[in-house]
Amino acid sequence: MVETTSAQPLSAVDTNKEETLEDKVRVMIKELDALDRSYFGKDRTKQMKAKLDEATTMLDTKPIDMIQNKKEKAELLYLRGKALDFIPEYTRQSEDLLSKCLKLMPTKKEAWDALGHVYWKKADLEQSQKCFESSLEQDENNKEILRNLSMVCRQVQTNDLDVKKANFARSIELATKAVGQDMKDA
Repeated sequence: MVETTSAQPLSAVDTNKEETLEDKVRVMIKELDALDRSYFGKDRTKQMKAKLDEATTMLDTKPIDMIQNKKEKAELLYLRGKALDFIPEYTRQSEDLLSKCLKLMPTKKEAWDALGHVYWKKADLEQSQKCFESSLEQDENNKEILRNLSMVCRQVQTNDLDVKKANFARSIELATKAVGQDMKDA
């Protein structure tokens, strides 16, 4: 006689893992990103603010000042700074949080990306370019950063015609490389 056991399917085992605060906030950031990129209804600002408030409230349950682990502290600084970057205008608080994160973990690619975006909103294209380049040092094939850096290169204002041409040529090179990473990504 064959004995049967009631083993849990793999998917049930995976969902039993306890989701951390950081995991939950990352999901909210993905939802904010989706709203930001694709939702243009009349209540867009209200929806964004509600999701941002939810993420901020959740992050407030774990005070950054009390955390001793450098990696965990950097992650929470990044998550808070990234969430605040979804506010349409530049926020100094987002810049400060992301800068602190990078002081703790200078190899955190996502923080370089987010800080580059913050500087871009601030219209500090030189700092934005440096951040995106630092991110590319971590992952030279990141299509989003290649695209962002391409756009920043085109926006840099200069009276020097040679520099303008070099920036435009670099922009085209970066955009071509970005498109080459994923031909299906519009």
